Amino acid sequence: MPQIKSKQIIVSPPILPGDIINLEYLESVLVVADAQSLSIAISIETSNRYSIDNSLSSVISSETSSRISKDTVLSSVISVESVNRINYDNSLSTVISNLNLTSKLNSVGNKNMVARNTTSFDKLACSIPLNNNLPTSSIMVFVNGIQVNLGDDLSCECYFSNDSGVTKKLLNNISSGDLLYWNYDTNGNPLAEYDLSTVDRITFVHLSL
Repeated sequence: MPQIKSKQIIVSPPILPGDIINLEYLESVLVVADAQSLSIAISIETSNRYSIDNSLSSVISSETSSRISKDTVLSSVISVESVNRINYDNSLSTVISNLNLTSKLNSVGNKNMVARNTTSFDKLACSIPLNNNLPTSSIMVFVNGIQVNLGDDLSCECYFSNDSGVTKKLLNNISSGDLLYWNYDTNGNPLAEYDLSTVDRITFVHLSL
């Protein structure tokens, strides 16, 4: 609330004790005094509002500047991360290109083959043997489009064998004519956590260098 200083009302000529006061004249003097006081109050209030607005403007300007700085830093981080990802992708593409790695789907007889009903007593996964395998090939096995863990140890989900599934062939020794077997643990449970059936489809993918 603005502080209004008292203003002395000067009446000329001065009113002396015993004088007859002209009420209309006195009222006009008081109206002028009130108007002057109101003008002073409005001026003080206006000044205070200007000060508040200027302070608020400074705060908004400072906050805007801070946000711009944060956005600039974030933009720089995103830009650097994008460059790093592009460099990584380019490096990976170059490595693959240098290796001249090609994926070959054997369409002669190892694509979308019908699986067999497997159990712990009948582990043969598919009646069709591996075809056209090269010594430098790496084999991947897919069941219904999902890759399964092909291996040569107790933890693998499936393996190749050429002696009715008794011996798991080493991955670097797999050759054409080998058959795929589903692996089971000593309790008769499939390592893949499901048995195969004739509704499943098996595909061998040859990766050749």
